[in-house]
Amino acid sequence: MNQFLLLKSKIKRFLHMFHHSFGWVRCYGSALPPFIFGSIGEDAVIEHHIYYLGLDNKAPGAYLDIGCHHPIALSNTYRFYGRALGYVVDVGNAKAKLWKRIRPKDIFLNTAVVPNDYQGEDVEFVIAGKYGTGMDHVSGYGVEPTKDSSHLLKNQRIIKVSALKARDLGGLVSSDGGWFKAAWRVLSIDIEGADFKILEDINLQLLRPDIVAAEDHVPNEVSQWDRISYYRDNSPLVNLMTNLGYSLQSVVGPTLIFVRIASYKGS
Repeated sequence: MNQFLLLKSKIKRFLHMFHHSFGWVRCYGSALPPFIFGSIGEDAVIEHHIYYLGLDNKAPGAYLDIGCHHPIALSNTYRFYGRALGYVVDVGNAKAKLWKRIRPKDIFLNTAVVPNDYQGEDVEFVIAGKYGTGMDHVSGYGVEPTKDSSHLLKNQRIIKVSALKARDLGGLVSSDGGWFKAAWRVLSIDIEGADFKILEDINLQLLRPDIVAAEDHVPNEVSQWDRISYYRDNSPLVNLMTNLGYSLQSVVGPTLIFVRIASYKGS
């Protein structure tokens, strides 16, 4: 009987502590740091830009993630999963299976995105190990590994996969009525040196994403201190996006985050 009373007391004390802990989170949770899944917080920056554009980030949105790699780790779109229509693109059966298990609501396209002038239905794709790494890429594309990521280029193999031209990917996504009905639209692309060419060919004027996150690898001769000047004066990617009606708003490591000027809902 004493043991029962002791157990009852412990349970009661635990429930009391849980109640107060829940109340603390409820009252002060807004001050807690958000969950971040992007490699250096790109996803949080993207969401802030959705909000500052005046778009309803609580309403259902849409995203296209090219080079998505993993459903959670280093993902720029996982924080939006469950409240947005999701198209995700990468190569590998292991990725497709994991995505189906963890993010089954997304539309996973197991294919390699190529420029519009690519000839052929298949392409050689370089992948490491069974699953792949962040350095997976179409053979011949401009992979620029840093000193910290060069180890990801080891133990690679080449597989033949179907090729999807950028304009066909854009047409596929835009044909989904949910894309244009979305309160906000995000395009994230990370395909190891080919971001510029795919953005040039995908028809952004048709897709009209509100936010675009893309990598721009600065040439080695440009110092860390001259990066902003490079983006302002010499970056082909920034020039392309500017001509398409986008403004560079954030630099998050090698990732540049652009907002569509016409999407701004401010007074």
